[in-house]
Amino acid sequence: AHRNVARHFFFGTLAGAVRAMTAPKQEQMAQAGAPNEPPLDWSWTKDVAPPELYDPPQLKPGFVPRPLAFFCTQTSACCARPVVPCCCASATRYICNRGAEDVDLSTPDEAIKKMLSNPNPKCPERMRGVWWMEGNQFNQETLVTFEDADWTDETQAVKNSYENWMRTPTCFGIVNATMNYWKKGTMKLAMSPDKKWMTIDKYKVYILAPGDTLAWPDGTPVERNEADMMRIDFDNNDSSKPTYQYMVRRVAYIDSAGNMVKTSAFDMLQVLVSKGKQRIEACPPQYCFCGSQADALQLVNPWAIIRYPASSQQPHQV
Repeated sequence: AHRNVARHFFFGTLAGAVRAMTAPKQEQMAQAGAPNEPPLDWSWTKDVAPPELYDPPQLKPGFVPRPLAFFCTQTSACCARPVVPCCCASATRYICNRGAEDVDLSTPDEAIKKMLSNPNPKCPERMRGVWWMEGNQFNQETLVTFEDADWTDETQAVKNSYENWMRTPTCFGIVNATMNYWKKGTMKLAMSPDKKWMTIDKYKVYILAPGDTLAWPDGTPVERNEADMMRIDFDNNDSSKPTYQYMVRRVAYIDSAGNMVKTSAFDMLQVLVSKGKQRIEACPPQYCFCGSQADALQLVNPWAIIRYPASSQQPHQV
């Protein structure tokens, strides 16, 4: 079942990229949607117990066939590096996604400050900051903000999925970034009435509270800070059997004095970025299989691409 989910996701995204690049302008505008729509049906939340198990299935060998585990993960270099003849992703990035900027995640301070320079005053305090999608390997995404979304109130917003949404410069990551840019993609954010759940379109995020319990299968508590959230998919309202799961960790935010503050999650990110850089540097320029599958499923690419909102200003002073 996991392999079928992964295959559908992979080929569905590629098909979406083709549709996005050829869709009429009217269709692109229709996809954008708008806030102030009828309230969502949150009745399902009454039947779902707070998630207490952290066991991301996508980070386990076997979730996808071995070739995809190396091709679709964040540290893949297949067809990504600008080395002839396997440079299709790099060519796509510079031809079809001009304006996207490169970021070195080993020294990301300036990029993070710029991401934080365009807050919407209507954004709830709980959603402010820069968030790391730890373990979101197969979407090739690393950092994102919610505070720059078009918030109509503290419960709903529309977020541009092509701005302040950092992705890896891999073949699959560039397809994802370019697809969202071409179709001017948007995603609807909504908060449940009890503020325990958020949806990003159809995707569920559980908003962890200080009293919530979250542990690995062996009972070890998951390291987290008070701001962390969790993306989770599950079937039949059973949150104890996730089909996709990862932590959404706040790595930095702007405090009341206007200073950028880094959290403990920033240090966790840097550890995986450093190991990801070592993995890439130890492999051939256009490798398809290199190192262990476990490493491929865990580490973070030290490089990323991002398109900032046009209204982003000079970064805050530290």
